[in-house]
Amino acid sequence: MKGKSSRRSIRKKYVIYGFRIFSPLFLFIVLFLFFHSFRAKVSDIKEKSYTSSRSVAVNIQLVQDDIKKLSTFVGVDNDIKKILCSSDVEELNKNSRMWFDEAHFDTLQNLIALNGGIRSFAIYPENGVQPFLRGMDGSVNHPTIAKVRNTKEYSFTMNRQYSMYWCSVPKSTRGTFEVNRQDKIVFYRELFDLKDRKPLCFIAIGLDKSTFENICHGALNSAGESLLVFNADGEELCSVEDVDTDIKLYIQRNILGQFSEDKTTIQFFYDGNYITCTKFESGSSIVCDIVSLTAYRGFFLQQICIYLFALFLILIALYVLLRIMSKYITKPLFNLSSGIKKFAEGDFTQHVEVYDDDEIGDVARAFNKMVSDIDSLINENYVIKMKEKENELASLQSQINPHFLYNTLNSLYWQAIDQNNEALADNIFSLSRLFQLVLSRGKQEILVENEFELIEHYLEVQKMRFNSKLQYSILLDERIRHQKFSKLLLQPFVENSIEHGFSNKTSECNLFISGKYDDGKMIFEIKDSGVGMTQAEINSLFSGEKKVGHDRVGGYAIKNIIDRIHLLYGEEGVVDIGSIPGEGTCVRITVPFDENGTEGEENVKESADS
Repeated sequence: MKGKSSRRSIRKKYVIYGFRIFSPLFLFIVLFLFFHSFRAKVSDIKEKSYTSSRSVAVNIQLVQDDIKKLSTFVGVDNDIKKILCSSDVEELNKNSRMWFDEAHFDTLQNLIALNGGIRSFAIYPENGVQPFLRGMDGSVNHPTIAKVRNTKEYSFTMNRQYSMYWCSVPKSTRGTFEVNRQDKIVFYRELFDLKDRKPLCFIAIGLDKSTFENICHGALNSAGESLLVFNADGEELCSVEDVDTDIKLYIQRNILGQFSEDKTTIQFFYDGNYITCTKFESGSSIVCDIVSLTAYRGFFLQQICIYLFALFLILIALYVLLRIMSKYITKPLFNLSSGIKKFAEGDFTQHVEVYDDDEIGDVARAFNKMVSDIDSLINENYVIKMKEKENELASLQSQINPHFLYNTLNSLYWQAIDQNNEALADNIFSLSRLFQLVLSRGKQEILVENEFELIEHYLEVQKMRFNSKLQYSILLDERIRHQKFSKLLLQPFVENSIEHGFSNKTSECNLFISGKYDDGKMIFEIKDSGVGMTQAEINSLFSGEKKVGHDRVGGYAIKNIIDRIHLLYGEEGVVDIGSIPGEGTCVRITVPFDENGTEGEENVKESADS
C-alpha cells in the first residue's frame, strides 16, 4: 500500500489524505456543536423548570402561611378563647350576635378582608357554642359541629400531624359545605388548648382556587409547560394547562414518596416530558413543573438541518480548497513544517518520517540529521560548561598554598596568644578555619554543619570590619546536620548580604541564617536587615547581570550559584529571593533531603578535622 501511494503525484496524495483526515474532523465538530446546542437547550429547560417550580412553591407557601397565621389568631385571641373555653354554653347561644358582642370580632374580620382570596370562614367550637360561619361567595357551611364531625375532611384533619389538612373542594362538592358555589382550596385545622391538649375548635377556611392557579400561570415560561400542585399527602390541589392523567398517577405513585428533609427537589424524564417536583419544606405542598419536550421537536429538527447543511457546505469547500492548495503544499511537507515548529520550541528529539524518495524526502532526511547534530552539540556544550565551572572553583582554591597559609596563620595565632590579644587570636583562628573549610582537601561535597561552620567563621572575620554593628544568629536543625552538601552554596548569599546589604548602613546590621528539615526537603534561609532590593535588582541577580565579590572567597556571581543549584538538584533545587527596599532581604534555598546521604560518625569527624 505504501509503494502504491508513493507512485501517486503529490497533488493527488494531498487531496486524498487531506479529505480523509479533515472530513471526519469536521463531522466530529458539527456533531459536537449540535450535541452541545442540544445539551444547552435541555439544560436551559431544566433550569427554567426548576425556577418555575421553586417560585410557585415559595409563593403558595406564603399564601398557606398567611392562612395558618389567621387560624392561629383564633386560638391566641383572649376574647375568642374565652368563648371556646366557656362552660356557660346555653347563655352564650342565646345571643345571636355573640361572636361580635363577646369577641369583638372586628379584628378577625379585617384580617379576612385583607386576604382577598378567602371565600368562606368557619369556626366550630368543640364545647357546643354556635359556630361562626361566613360565606363571601354565597356558599353555606354545615351549621353544627356534629355534622362536621361526620365528614371525611374532619377525620383526615384529626389523623394528621399538627391536625392541619389542605384539600381541593370543587364547585357543587359538599364536604363541610351545605352549598358550595365556587371551586375552593380549603384549609382545615383543629385547635387545642396547649395546657391539656383539649380540643377547642375546628376551623375551615376556603380559598378561591384561582389564587393558586394565578400563581401557577405567572410562573409558566413556554408553550407545552404545565403545573401541578399536590398537598403534603399527595392529593391534587390544582393544576394549570392540561396535565395527562398518566403523568399525575406516575408522580403520585412513584415520586412523591421520595421526598425527605434533605431532598426537596426531584427532577426526572418521563414519557417525553421533563418534570421538576419541589417541596418547600416538610409538610408543605408539592409543586410539579411539567415541560413537554415534544413542544421543542421543531427546534431540534431545525438545528439538525442547519448543522447537516453546514457540514455539506464545509465538505464541498474542503474539496475545492484541497484541489487548489495541492499544487503548493503536500502532506510530507506539512509533517516537515510541524517538525521544524517543535524544534523551534526546544524539542531537540524531533524526527520527521520520510515517506518517499523525492525532493521533500531529501529535505526531511537532512532535517533529521541537522536536529541530531545540534542535539549532540548542545549536550557536549552543556557538559563542557559544567566542567568549566568546576575548574573555575578548583582554580580559585589552588591559588592559595595551604601549607604556607596554615603555617602563617598558626604563627600569627600564637603571637596573639603570647601578647594576650584574645580577640585578635579568635579572628585569626576564624580566618584559618575558614580557609581550611573552603579548601576541605579538594572535596566538592562537605557536611551541612561544615558549611554552617564556614559561614560562622566568615562572619567572625567580618566582625573585625563592622565591629559591634554586625549581629548574627545561626540555627541548624539536628536532622540535617550530617547531610552531604555541595560546598560554597550558602556562603556567597551571606557575603552578598554583607557586601551589598550592609555596606552603606550606619545602624545595627542583623543577619539570621537557618537550616531546617521539612517534608523530605532541606530549607535554608538567609535574612538580613540591610538596604533591600527592588524587583528589578532581584531579576538582574537571576539573569546574571548583577554580580558580587569577584575577587574574594565565595565571590561567584549569584547567577552562577543559582545555576549550580539547578545543575546539582534539578527541579528540586529552588532559590527564592524576596526583598523590601529599606527593610531587608530574605533568600530561601530548597534542596532535597537524601535519606541515604547522612555520613556516619567517623566520616563526620574526618570532615570536621579536614
